[in-house]
Amino acid sequence: MASARAALLVVAAVAAVAAVAAVAAVVGVGGCKGKSSPSPIVFGKTCEPFGVAAGLATKMPVTAARPLAAVNAKSLGTVEWSNNDAFMSTVLTSDSYAVRFRNGGVSEIQILVAGRKLDDLVAAWGPGTPTSKVTGRDRLFYRDGSKTTRCEVSTVVDALSIRFLPMVPLSTYLGDGPTLTFLGVRLLGQPVPEIEKSLTALGVTVDATATEHSISSLPVTDGGNAPYIELTPGPDGAAAKIRITYAIETEPAKAELLARLAAKFGPPTTRDGATFYAIEGHDARFTISAELAKLTIL
Repeated sequence: MASARAALLVVAAVAAVAAVAAVAAVVGVGGCKGKSSPSPIVFGKTCEPFGVAAGLATKMPVTAARPLAAVNAKSLGTVEWSNNDAFMSTVLTSDSYAVRFRNGGVSEIQILVAGRKLDDLVAAWGPGTPTSKVTGRDRLFYRDGSKTTRCEVSTVVDALSIRFLPMVPLSTYLGDGPTLTFLGVRLLGQPVPEIEKSLTALGVTVDATATEHSISSLPVTDGGNAPYIELTPGPDGAAAKIRITYAIETEPAKAELLARLAAKFGPPTTRDGATFYAIEGHDARFTISAELAKLTIL
C-alpha cells in the first residue's frame, strides 16, 4: 500500500492533464472545429476566476455558486449542470469552464481560454513560479492575495488551461515549534483514531487496512500537489510509524521546506549516507527527490 501511495502525486498530475483534454474535447476547444481564434477575454486579477466563473471562489458553498454562475451565464454563455457535484459551461467565445464540488463546496475551478498561450497570461498576471515538468509540460504556479487559492497554468492543445484549487501554505502544514504536527494536529504518541478524527473534520479521506492508515485528499500547497500521511498503529493504538510525503514542485518550495524543518527540529545529521532529524526523541529519516520529500519516523 505504501508503494502505491508513493506514486499518488504523480498519478494525480497525469490524471489532471487527461481531465483538461477531456474538457477540451467536449467543448470543441482546439478540436475538430479547427484551430480556435484568440479569445478576447480579460484575465482579471492574479489567480482570481473570470468570465462565467467571475465571483466564484474555492471552498464557496454550492448553494452560493450555482445561482452566481447562472447570473453570469445570462450574458456570457450557457451553463449545463450535470449534477450537484459539477457543472460545465460554454461561453460565446468558445472558452470553457468546469466547476467541481466536494463536501458541499467548490473544490476546483478550471478554465480553458481559446487560442491563448502562457505569455498572454504572464503579461496580465506577472511571471509566476515555474514548476518541475512532472508531466512533460511547462507550467506556472500563482496564488491569490489571501493565500487560499493556487492556480496552475499550462497550455493544452490550442487553449490555455487555468486550474484554481484550494490551497494551504506549506508553512501551515508544518506548523511552528519543535513538535511534529500536521495542520495543527499533533502526531507522535497520539492514538491513530484521534489523529484521523481531527483530520477528517477538515474534509480529508482516510483509507485504512489492518496494518496501515493513509490520509489523503488534502488541499494542495503553494509549491506542490497535496501531501499525504501514512500511519501504522502500535499495540497501544498510538502511531508507531509515521510517514509524511510532501510534493515539492518548485525550487522556492524546496528551499522553504528545508529551512522550516531545520528551524523546527534543528540541523539534520547524516549517518551511513542517510539524513535524519531529531524529533521529540525520535530519529526521523528524511529523503528528497526532484518532486517528493518524505519524513519517516519508525
